[in-house]
Amino acid sequence: GKSGSGKSTLLNIMSGNDDYTMGKIYYENRSYTSLGKTYIINNTGYIYQDYKLIESMTVEDNLRIATELAGKRPENIAKILERVGLDGYAKSLVCELSGGQKQRVAIARALVKDVKIIFADEPTGNLDDDNSINIMNMLKELSKEKLVVMVTHDVGLCHKYADRIITLDDGNIISDSLECEIDYNEK
Repeated sequence: GKSGSGKSTLLNIMSGNDDYTMGKIYYENRSYTSLGKTYIINNTGYIYQDYKLIESMTVEDNLRIATELAGKRPENIAKILERVGLDGYAKSLVCELSGGQKQRVAIARALVKDVKIIFADEPTGNLDDDNSINIMNMLKELSKEKLVVMVTHDVGLCHKYADRIITLDDGNIISDSLECEIDYNEK
């Protein structure tokens, strides 16, 4: 959907970041209200368009905080950084990183919590074309083992990477389609 269509609001409600006033939401066949907001937040990862990293801290410390806030032990930080192409960056200050590197730290922050669902809000919105492609390829790879729910206004990205596209307009679903015949290896 285009700007203002309700994409980020829907994502924030689904992830537990915002409250909702109507309808019902289920996670693992249980209602959100029975699970509690803390449960949802601790069991999902969120990749923000503007990264939401603590710039004055190291990459490792940003990841450590995410795991500790979720009540988990930060055991796999080095492995996760390697997975997102940032091995050797653990002690780097976030303020010294490029936009693409910051976005990979944001992805690592979602992964280090070892969650089942990753929510991504315009994860390529602040990136150049090359970094956008790298991030989308990374998210597509992650979608093989985790549910990745991404919002974007970039229809081209949807058709190239998505398995399912739900289009919003003014808070309403105007289309819902499966993209079953897409070759994700095309460049």
